Amino acid sequence: KNILLEAITIAYGVAHGTPGAINMSKVVSCAGRADIPVFIGRKEPLGGGGSPFLDEWRTVSDDLPQVDLPSTFRQVESEPAVDFLRKRLRDASRGEVCVLATGAMTNLAQVLQNCGVPALEALDEIVIMGGAFNVPGNVESCMDFISPTNKSEWNFWVDPLAARQVLTSGARILVVPLDATNMVPLDDEFISTFPPPTQSTPLGRVVGQVVRCAAGAGVRFAWDPLAAVAILERNVVETRNHPVSVEINCEDAGTTRRAEEGPIVSVAYKADALIF
Repeated sequence: KNILLEAITIAYGVAHGTPGAINMSKVVSCAGRADIPVFIGRKEPLGGGGSPFLDEWRTVSDDLPQVDLPSTFRQVESEPAVDFLRKRLRDASRGEVCVLATGAMTNLAQVLQNCGVPALEALDEIVIMGGAFNVPGNVESCMDFISPTNKSEWNFWVDPLAARQVLTSGARILVVPLDATNMVPLDDEFISTFPPPTQSTPLGRVVGQVVRCAAGAGVRFAWDPLAAVAILERNVVETRNHPVSVEINCEDAGTTRRAEEGPIVSVAYKADALIF
């Protein structure tokens, strides 16, 4: 499957909008793709309960310590991410656009709510990293944060209303939840396969540094990478198709469950670590 990466939009997530966008623009420069534009999305969630990512995590994501990024990069676009997405879907042919969503669903929810059927027709698929179905969530108490739930996953917890709106939009969706990502650990053996910086390409060096930095900070599973791989190699996950509900405005905000009615969504319950 051939993928043309057209643009990156920064959603409401771990990194703040501007530093996150600058970091991503530097990363694509490392890949020799400074032509890829980066857009900044909404700074606040749509709502539904939940709470932001922890300040300590956001500082690390903004600053990326121990990651060597270039000093020159393409300037971040001034056009808001939602405006770009709206125009891109408006001008697209049927089934032309695939979206990989690895943060909060804030940008996508705004676009789908505003554009309706034309946006749904332009989308081939939305692949989402988020949620937890038959496994515990990862919104756990740590530092000064006391979690009210052990059922939610962070990407949905920070903007539960946006997650609900996207998953019930009727778009063709693949959700890659913790059920699947728990099967692709970033253990020491996996991390050791990354070559040393002196033997890597510029992008490979950055990826290796990010993986080692994330592992040191307690990130032990390939959350977002598994969702990305699933776009190219669907056999990496085992899916079931059913409606999905997302809790809002309650203690378990962001919690995902199999629903009895609603649009059908593909949910990855297992992953093959060897294929990954």
